[in-house]
Amino acid sequence: MATVKCRRDSPKRVCTMVSRSRAVKYQRQPLESPDSAGSNCPNKDSSAGAPSERAILALVLGVAGFFCCSVFTPVPAIFIGWTELKSIKDKQSEKFGTWCAMTGFAVGILTTVVHIGGLGFWILMFLLAAASDPYSGY
Repeated sequence: MATVKCRRDSPKRVCTMVSRSRAVKYQRQPLESPDSAGSNCPNKDSSAGAPSERAILALVLGVAGFFCCSVFTPVPAIFIGWTELKSIKDKQSEKFGTWCAMTGFAVGILTTVVHIGGLGFWILMFLLAAASDPYSGY
């Protein structure tokens, strides 16, 4: 087991790590401020590795349609997801958006089918209620 002893009188904090076999001196570097963290990275502001805006939009529209917007947002989610998957296949968009575009496309289809099925069920119930005679059982 090693122990670390640091002198705090210098700004670089010279520390000594002492183990059973040897002592090693090293200098601890001061922590970087959040503004300077990663400043030597050449692609700091690039969007490499992030899904495209259209892929995210397809996902958001599909999920929003599932919860609150009936068939008004899943249909655009299907269209946007399909076109984004096509542009990813043609290498016009980043490959990182495949999951978002595919999920938005699938959720859009699922939501559209569920809402149209639910609407069909309500129409069927309305027609059955209208066709029945309310006084026939008495």
